[in-house]
Amino acid sequence: MSISDELDRIHEDSYNHTHDYFYPDDIPDDVIFPDEVISEKIDDLKKTVSKPLKRQVKAVEKIADSAKTQADIAVKTSKKADIKGWISVIIALLAFLLELSGRLGLF
Repeated sequence: MSISDELDRIHEDSYNHTHDYFYPDDIPDDVIFPDEVISEKIDDLKKTVSKPLKRQVKAVEKIADSAKTQADIAVKTSKKADIKGWISVIIALLAFLLELSGRLGLF
């Protein structure tokens, strides 16, 4: 018998033994977990999970409100900057026209 054959045999034995031990095929599912137990576990899980989820939802709502406030402030700031930008463009245009008219001798 070669070494690879021996390793294959050992692997098959350990695989079969492990799966027979952890996953018995002869026990029906309803004996392991009756419907009443499953229902109770689901109810317990809902009670356990609902409080932390409600807290997380409140925290996410606060974050969303904060983000909306910051966005509103950014829009107001950008509108102010836009008005100031147009004012500076108009002043620069007037200065250019005055300089041009002075060089052409219109004034």
